[in-house]
Amino acid sequence: MAERDARTVGAQKAAETAQAAAAEKVKQYQEALKQARGQLYAEQEAARKKTPEERAAQIKNARTKAAGEVSAAKVRIAAELAAARRDLEATVAQLSAEIARRVLQTPPRPGAPARRSSMTRNRRVFFAAGILFAFLFAAVSMHAAEEKSGNAAASARQKSSSGSTLPSLRP
Repeated sequence: MAERDARTVGAQKAAETAQAAAAEKVKQYQEALKQARGQLYAEQEAARKKTPEERAAQIKNARTKAAGEVSAAKVRIAAELAAARRDLEATVAQLSAEIARRVLQTPPRPGAPARRSSMTRNRRVFFAAGILFAFLFAAVSMHAAEEKSGNAAASARQKSSSGSTLPSLRP
């Protein structure tokens, strides 16, 4: 019986030791799990903070790129507009002269009297002069509009620098 009690006590002590070891293992597992969760939460928080910062940086880069493209397009369009105006101003006189030459020097039509009256010639001269004045007016008004837009910008710069609200008397 003593031997049996010794075995029972030994088995109980072994079971208690095994339970203590198992409890220690569970405690270590829970601690490792807790640390892993903490690390995961920290990484998620860092990712959450990083995402808006990345978006803001991407938006800033996109805005900068778009502003650069817009300013380049404005410069290109302004250059094209200036070239078109130069071409138009150069061709206004040439077109006017060509129209006047054709109106004044039209050959007689077949079946028409060989000699035209002075009244028909006067009409042609007035028509040609009217066309010339129309082209001249178009060129002058384009030039005036160009100067006005340039003067408006210069006037705005002058007002902002001088603080005056009165119009400038300088041309």
